[in-house]
Amino acid sequence: MNAVSMDIGSQAWNELTAGLITARPDRQRLEKLCNILTTITHFDDCVVFVYEQNTPPIDLYDSFPEGQRNIYVGDYQAGPYLLDPFYQACVDRTSEGWYRMRQLAPDHFYLSEYYLSYYKRTGLAEEIGYFCPVSGTAMAVLSLMRKHDSGTFCERDLEKLAQLQALVNQTLISVWHHHKANDASPCTEKIPGSMVEQAFSGFGQDQLTQREQQIVRLLLKGHSTASVASELNISAGTVKIHRKNIYFKLGVTSQAELFVRFIDSLDAGARPD
Repeated sequence: MNAVSMDIGSQAWNELTAGLITARPDRQRLEKLCNILTTITHFDDCVVFVYEQNTPPIDLYDSFPEGQRNIYVGDYQAGPYLLDPFYQACVDRTSEGWYRMRQLAPDHFYLSEYYLSYYKRTGLAEEIGYFCPVSGTAMAVLSLMRKHDSGTFCERDLEKLAQLQALVNQTLISVWHHHKANDASPCTEKIPGSMVEQAFSGFGQDQLTQREQQIVRLLLKGHSTASVASELNISAGTVKIHRKNIYFKLGVTSQAELFVRFIDSLDAGARPD
């Protein structure tokens, strides 16, 4: 989405933002919001996901071309989102505000199988997100994405985008309340309990010890051996021994195979029969 330079507070800016008031409180209003953000900086695509406890992410709006939408939305909703730093931040109830992906990601995220097997397929150079609690446990995230040809966001653009947090929050909350009141989209299957906890606790539960399950969870999320050791207050050597035992018990030989096994187990481990 190409940026059109415009000063915040100018007459043209005020006329553009006024259009949010008259826009329908659905995808139309979110499209207008994203158009406003293009007056601040260029980004290639944007998406608004709502992460609500016990449900897969709800796609309120996206600008993806039809040929790419399945990678960004369909494949993502099928399970990989559980390892997304943005999703994890919502589970951890991160404070509202905007964040760069790199701020929230574990130290080896860009070496993790989630990144190599899924995220890298998107071709993104950088992703930033506005986080906004919209109701109860639901958190909306408006992501602005730049592909490698576009490079990363500069500090000046980020400073200007930060000034629009209140406008973004107001829009996301209004659209979410409208969505809930009208239930315009197909019902999303509810999942009892915390899905992320069920997914990880169910994975290899008949073969792995509780400690080994903790290590699997951290490795899949993108933590290095040193980071896992720090998180669990054990030595790096102990982590390596556990990882060797985990691979043996699960019949895998690499973290890539471990990732595939985890994704394949999601339906059986996280959903009721």
